[in-house]
Parts: sequence; structure tokens; C-alpha cells
Amino acid sequence: FEEMWSAFDPTVEPLDTEVLHQTEVNDVILQVVRIRVGIFKGQKSMIAGIFGFPKGGTNLPGLLEIHGGGQYAGSQAALVNAKQGYATFSMAWAGRLIMDGYTVGPEQVNLFFNNAVNDPNYRLTTDWGALDGYHGPSRYPENDIHNIDPYTWTIDPVQSPRNNLWFLGAMAGRRIITFLQQQSFIDASRIGVYGHSMGAKHTFQVVAADNRVVAAAISAGGISDRDGNSEIYNTFTADQSVLKRITVPTMLCMPSNDFNGVFDDLPKALQEIDTLEWRTSISPHHNHQDNEEFEVARTLWFEQHLKNAFLFPTTPQLFVNLEDDNPVAGVIIDPSRTVKSVDIYYTQQGRSTPAEFTIQNAVNRYWRHGTNLGDGVNFVAQLPLISTKAPLWVFASVEYELDTPTQTAGYYYRIRTANSVVVSTNPVIISAEQLQTSGAQAVLEHSLVIENFGEDWKKEWFTYDRSTWELTTHKVYSPQYRAPFGATLALSLSAEHSNKMAVVIDEFDDKNIFAAEVTIDGSGFIERFELNPSDFVNTNGDTLTSFSGLLGLTLAPNVAFFNDPINPANYALIGGEWQGNDPSFAELKWVTNSEPGSWETGYNPTSSTLGLWHFEPSEETKAFFYFGTDKAQIGLTTQGKFGYGLENTAVNIPYGDNDFAVSVELNQVVNGDFFPDGDDPSITVELWAMFKDLGAPSENQIIIDSWGTMGGYRLYLTKGTSVLIGALGNSIGGYVVIGVDLTGIVSNFEWHHYALTWDASSGTAALFVDGVESATIVNPTFVLGYPGHDRIHFGGVGVWPLTGVIDEVRISDEAVGFTGTRSRSITEFPISERIAVESATYFEWTHDEPTKENDINDNTTNITSGARWGAHTTVGISLLLLLPIII
Repeated sequence: FEEMWSAFDPTVEPLDTEVLHQTEVNDVILQVVRIRVGIFKGQKSMIAGIFGFPKGGTNLPGLLEIHGGGQYAGSQAALVNAKQGYATFSMAWAGRLIMDGYTVGPEQVNLFFNNAVNDPNYRLTTDWGALDGYHGPSRYPENDIHNIDPYTWTIDPVQSPRNNLWFLGAMAGRRIITFLQQQSFIDASRIGVYGHSMGAKHTFQVVAADNRVVAAAISAGGISDRDGNSEIYNTFTADQSVLKRITVPTMLCMPSNDFNGVFDDLPKALQEIDTLEWRTSISPHHNHQDNEEFEVARTLWFEQHLKNAFLFPTTPQLFVNLEDDNPVAGVIIDPSRTVKSVDIYYTQQGRSTPAEFTIQNAVNRYWRHGTNLGDGVNFVAQLPLISTKAPLWVFASVEYELDTPTQTAGYYYRIRTANSVVVSTNPVIISAEQLQTSGAQAVLEHSLVIENFGEDWKKEWFTYDRSTWELTTHKVYSPQYRAPFGATLALSLSAEHSNKMAVVIDEFDDKNIFAAEVTIDGSGFIERFELNPSDFVNTNGDTLTSFSGLLGLTLAPNVAFFNDPINPANYALIGGEWQGNDPSFAELKWVTNSEPGSWETGYNPTSSTLGLWHFEPSEETKAFFYFGTDKAQIGLTTQGKFGYGLENTAVNIPYGDNDFAVSVELNQVVNGDFFPDGDDPSITVELWAMFKDLGAPSENQIIIDSWGTMGGYRLYLTKGTSVLIGALGNSIGGYVVIGVDLTGIVSNFEWHHYALTWDASSGTAALFVDGVESATIVNPTFVLGYPGHDRIHFGGVGVWPLTGVIDEVRISDEAVGFTGTRSRSITEFPISERIAVESATYFEWTHDEPTKENDINDNTTNITSGARWGAHTTVGISLLLLLPIII
């Protein structure tokens, strides 16, 4: 690390300072400034930014502020800080900056790239010269944030950590520190650095390299960039290598659901930094944004360490006891300031290993608020679990009142006033294995009531804008509150005036926002509104097909759908301008006709769907593959595509006559089919899968199969490769095999949709990946055969187990296309309500309710009702079917 910096002295070269623009606002001087970073490859590199300071100020502490990816340097940060007695340089490392009278946006950056000096919108800005320190976009498309390779625009002609934009940004930051120290009105011994998102990583890069920095503060970044896919990057630039060099007092503001500063990396980071003088401020439910009581922590950190004008309470201490059925969390707090609230939050939707990270899970996980059972001095909360097979993440926060209101320019330069500040604990991360070996039990069950709006209900909802009553929750992403089969959404509330409001939901990939409008009479009495999926529309006018796979739910006065990119003034408003006091909410719940405790069914012989599996339990469940008198546990995992999924944890169960998995008494089953009728039926086998070991060298991996001596189907990965194979067989030993290489299409720990189809009318087999027909083979003489047994295997039961997770399995009696006349969108596929929408299915297992352990039997179980294979009903045969049991 020292060698990397040995050739760069930030104090030696002249700064060549240029003042491009200057203005004065309320006795604050604001300037657009450029200074020299250095000479590289014979060309000068200049960094631009906004410099602000109080007019006439002396002996000021200096601050370097670093914006995030895609963002701008901002005059608001310099303005607010100047009012509080700081001189601030907001660094425009990507070339963009915003200030009255001198704004450089993406258009101006492109004009600068193209040297369009005669264009009236041209502005001087950051000029990296022969280098490329830009981002969003970079000047050269090859300039990846993890790049170490040599290019014409890099410093070194060989692989080097100095070829990365992080090194360039750190050089610029260190030169700005020199600039601050050379100003006569700045105290050179009091320099702080802070940044958000990518700016957080830039902050730590600067602080690690420059001992002139006295204090640092970061938000939503700087802790999770831990694998740059090269040893050089990981040794010099990855966060774990930089954090150990942080020796100054450090504030870490980390939203709990941040996609960039990942929550469970925070405890690692706090162990890695080489200072005991740190605090953290964790906002529940937030992603990359915060409210003022969290953002102000950065401001107050510098008040303490650069001005000695504030004293933070010590970090609260969190303890979690696992000895009882319900884990118990306790918090010890510092009472040196007036305490406004103490809150304990926990989730079981976190990743078990770093490789399991997905942005969808990170930003949507649901944090439960633990009810405080303490006495005002001791703070204790029970943490009821929904599973012992998922990790438990816990943190606590103490909100302290401030003596005087404090203004702050937040992560995106929003000027707000805070009356309190939040100090959080170091998070506690407990693995599923620890839960299982403790006395903890899963006690939570699926609930139709999403919210009863009782005391403290807002603790599990959030907003970034408190100017309205709008609130959002991720409760609907939790398995406890997921929509059951055929549900509608009921909202009860009262209001004093006639109004319109919006109910907004985020569906599937967080890019499809749907909203329904509710018209309120305003009588003052409770009104109840029941909403169907079809009541919700998106910006394209499409209606929602189900309530499955929701990520978030928002109650708001209105939402604007902008569907005219040419003229943003054209938009559709759902809801209206709210009149009168805020509504009083009474209940939010799912309404369903399904009887509690029964297996949910739907039946219509015209449906093409034969079987549909969601793998959604309501509480801690276990399922088993039986082998003789022994049984090996498999499990449901919270890491499914849409909630829970099926992960086969059994290893190499022998495959043969004794391999009969799980059988169930079918007295609750009506008209179930797993295989189409007829001598040569068409079929579609489709599912979502996340592979964890593509190219496993030792064995194939079965994803799903029903294969016997008389025929059947199988979908599997071939050993040592990433080739996906679909196989179809018949009773005379004939078969059709079709394959597609997933290399470059699919990576480990990614969810994708797969489908194997057989169209008997044309003799065509096809494989689809994410709705795209990826392989086709025609064999008009082939006849698909019934397997000859009453069993279906999920996830590789025998000698070819799948290392991964599957979710939402569907068997249909036609060759479904994903484009064309018989199309079905893959985002429409994995939803239980599709049965009701497209008519019905023969039978559906949602596994939403537990049954007793005596419902699981061995292969002697008689099938008392219900055909498993259409016309090929067999009595006394085992069936592989996941059946939850209470433990």
C-alpha cells in the first residue's frame, strides 16, 4: 500500500487554482474551483468542485465532501456547512456539479469530452487529461470500477491498483486537502472527509492514504466492495484491505436495506477499522436514503471531532439470548442525553453466506420491530421467529433529543432540520445453525392481517418525505404476510373529508409499480375497501394479475405515473390532493375463502395447469425423503425466488425401488394430475431455479424429473459443464434429448426461469431460458410415455442432487409458448392466483398451512382419493410431495 503511494506527494506540485464562478449567498462565499491533481502522460489533470466558506471566517475547520455514483458535487453542502462554521470543498470527481449560475450535468460533461467550446452550454469542469476518473458514464467504456488492466488512459502500463478510478479519486481528494490547508482562513490541523455511496468508498480511500485527516463519516457504502475478481484489486483496493488502515474517528450511517453498503458487512467493517472511536446510525427499512435524524449524525460527528461542540453518547450495547423458545434482545444505553426512544429490530430474510446476496432481497427484506418489555431503564424485547432455518439479524437504535435544532444537507443535499440523532448498536448476526442448536423455536404463523395499525405500527413502515402521510412497508415481502391463493386486499379506514388516495405495490423485480385508486366518502366512520389484483394498473395501463411476489406496499395520497418521456408534464395521477386531517387506518388484510388449516385447491377441467407448487410454509416446517426406515431432512429456505423455495439438503440418497421420498394421505386432495392424459400428450415443465454450483465436476444435477421405465421427463445440469439438458422418454427406450449451454447467460446465485416443452402435434421439443426459446429439436416419430409410477422428484432426489434452490414449479398439459399465440409471460407464471385468472387448475399445493406429522407415511400409504397421473392412477405408490409438519 505504501509503495502504491510512494511516487505521489500531494503537497509538492503547484495547485494552479482556477476560480470559474463565484457568488455570495447569505454571507457565504460559493466558488466553482479547479485545481491541479498532477501531470500524467504529459497531460495535466484538473479536479473541479464547489468551494464554500463563511464570509470573513477565520480559523475554520475544513471538510472534503465526495458525492456518490451518478451524482453531482453540490453547493447546498458547502452552504449549510458554512453556516455552521466550516469551509467545504465538494469534489466533482465525475465532472458533474450543481450551483446557481454554473451547473454541469451529463450534457455539459459530453460537451467537455468533445471539446465543444463554441456551444453556449459548454462549461469547464473536471479534466482528467490522459486519464479517466469519470463514472456514470466513464469516458472510456472499458473503465470498469474494478479495472486494474493497462490501457492508454491508465497510469501504469501493467496491471496495477493505480489503474483504477478509486486511486484517481483518492489522488484528487488528497490534493483538495492540500488546497484546504493552504487557505489562510482554514485551520490545517482540523480536516474531515465524508461521502455517500461511491463517495463513501472514495472517502475511505483518501483517509487510508492521508494522515492529515482528523475525522471521517460515510453513508451507504465503503464496506461491501470485497471481491474485485483479482488478487491485486483485493489486496490494495477492496474494502477489507482499506478499512484496516482507517485510524481516525469514524461515523458510519448505514440504512438497513441498502443495496451498496450491505447490512451484514457492517459488523465486519467495525472489526476491521483500526480505531475504537466509531459510531453507527442504522435506519430501519431504508435503502440508500435516510431521514434527518440519521443524516445529522455526520454533521454532529464533525461538531465533536473538529470543533469540540458536541459529545456523542457511547455506542449502546446489544445482547441476544437464545435459551428460550423466543430469543430475547437486551440493550444497555448511555443516559447522558435525553432519550426519545429505544428500538430493537430484527429480520430473518438475510443471506446465509455472502454468495447468496441479491439486490432484491437486500432492499426489500422486512424488519420486525421488537416490542419493548423493559421498564424505561432496562430495554428488552422478545424476538419471535418464523423459522430456525434462516439466520437472525438484530440491531438496536437509541434516538436522543438534541439541545438545539441542527440543520444538515443530507446525502442528496436536501436541507433539513433535525431535532434528534440516532445512535445504533453493532449488529448481531446469528446463523441458522446457531438457532437450531439453541433452545429457540419457530412460533410465528402465516397471518392474513398485514397491519392492525395498533401502537407503534409506524415502526415497521417508512417514508423519506414527511411532508405527507405517505408510508411504505415491506411486510408483504415476508413469508408471514404473503398473499394466499385467490386473495383480495381489504383496507379499512376513516377520514373527515371526501378524498381519493392510492394503494401502491411493487411487484416482482421492483420495476413494475402498480397502483389502485380508492375513493373515500369522508363520513368520519370506518369505510372498508376490497381490492382485486385487476384494480391495480401500471404506467402502461396493464393490470395486475395477482398479489403474488410483492416486494412492498405503500399507502399514499397519490402517485403520479409518468408515461410520456418527451413531455414529462403529461402524467396520470392516481389518488388526489389530500384534504383535511390525515386518514385514520383501521386494518389492512388479505381476504380469502380458503379454510384455515386445509390444503388450498382449485379445480376446472378446462385448465391447462396440472400441478403447481409454491413451497410456502406458514411456520417452521420440515420435510423428509424416506429411505427404508431412515429419513434424511430436506428443507424449505427463505431464499426462494418469491419467498420460500425448496433446497435439497439431502446428499446422495440411493436411487432405486427404495427411494420413495415423502408420501401423504390424499384424503384432502381433489382431482390432482401430474402427467397429461393420452398416449402421446403435450407437456410443459417449468420452474424458477437458482444454481449454486454450475459446472460441478463430479455429477449431474437433477432439477426436476418424473422418469421411469415407461417414459417421463427430466430437466438436469450436466456434470463439469453449464449445459442444461431436457430429456423426454417412452416405454420402448426411445427418448428425445435437447440441450442449451448456459455459459454467459446464467451465473451462480442468479434466479432464472426454465421450461421444457413437448408439442405432440408437431413432434417438437423446446427449451426456454427466461422466456427465450434457446434450443429446439423435431422428432415426429417420438411418442411421450407415461413414467409408470406415481412420483415426481424436485431438486434431484437420487444420486444426482441439485446444489441450488427451486421455486414455483408448474406442470401443464400443453406445449406452452412464451411468445406468440399461446404465450405466457414468465412474470405471470409463478403466481398462485393464475389459477383463478386463467380459469382454474386441477390441484394446487401452496403448503401455506401445517399438517400433523402423522400425515407423512412410508411407501405403503394408500392413495384414498385423487388421480395423480390422469388416466394412469395407481394405488399404493409413493409420492414425492413436500408436506410441512409442526415441530
